[in-house]
Amino acid sequence: MNLERCITVCSGHTGSVRSLAILHAVPFECAMLFSASDDGTVRAWKDSSLVRREKEGMLVEAERIAQEEARAKRRAKESQELERQRIRDAAQQAKAEEEEVRVRANVKHTKTLGEQKGSEAFADWGVFEGMLSHKCQLSEITVWSMGHVHGLQCAFTKEGDRKRHTIKGGKAAVDLPKGMPTANQQVFAPGEDITEVSVIVSKAIVPGVIGQLTIKTNVNPEGYKYGRTTDGEEMVIKVKEGFRGVCLHGSFGEQGMRQLGLTLAPKVEKRGGGGGDAAKPFTLAQRAKLSLLTADGRVIAGTDE
Repeated sequence: MNLERCITVCSGHTGSVRSLAILHAVPFECAMLFSASDDGTVRAWKDSSLVRREKEGMLVEAERIAQEEARAKRRAKESQELERQRIRDAAQQAKAEEEEVRVRANVKHTKTLGEQKGSEAFADWGVFEGMLSHKCQLSEITVWSMGHVHGLQCAFTKEGDRKRHTIKGGKAAVDLPKGMPTANQQVFAPGEDITEVSVIVSKAIVPGVIGQLTIKTNVNPEGYKYGRTTDGEEMVIKVKEGFRGVCLHGSFGEQGMRQLGLTLAPKVEKRGGGGGDAAKPFTLAQRAKLSLLTADGRVIAGTDE
């Protein structure tokens, strides 16, 4: 190493250099040169390329540390959010379970409409065993009918299930080897509930069998009709105010559906945007103004300060 060139190129002292010392290292390029001047300063000199590499290494390390700290903060924030969500979910689940207890305590099974009991009974209320019934909805109904109603089967979905996976109730129909009536499937819209069920029990054509079934909903007040046999008196079940039609029950036999009833459950109000602070009147802060603007930005009404 040319010490004279090193000192000439690497400025630093304002006075004359009086002494030099070398701190040996392996490899030699990592050695350091110390110089002392009569101006009272001491300087340490290193190879410029080594200094540059060290600075680059320190920058890389600093960036790595910053990234790791950012990741740690992000993980901590995510963990906190997950914990808050867990607490919210637990509170919502506890509230839903309390509501379910109230719902089940007030469930009503109406009397069945019909004149003769069939050989087989069915009740779809058992489908909700172990589930929150007030968070389930009748999503579709299949009715086998031609001239009269042979049988039916209901399916249900859970609230919030966007893919609407169905949970099927029991098939309330006798499978016939030949001549099984047409299966008429009706899919219910989200939020569609039964509001009324009416049946006409045949007197002469198929005695004791439901000749026509009409199911009315809040979406279709005219009702979905099945069967064409109307030689009998119409019997009706209407859903009481504050309740919703959850599922069906009744009896059937080889000739067809003979009795039909409705299971009613109290409605549970949806909580969300309409509750809490959102439902409370707001107060303007001091010196605030409230203005009503048109589409082009003109003020047509406002409050005073």
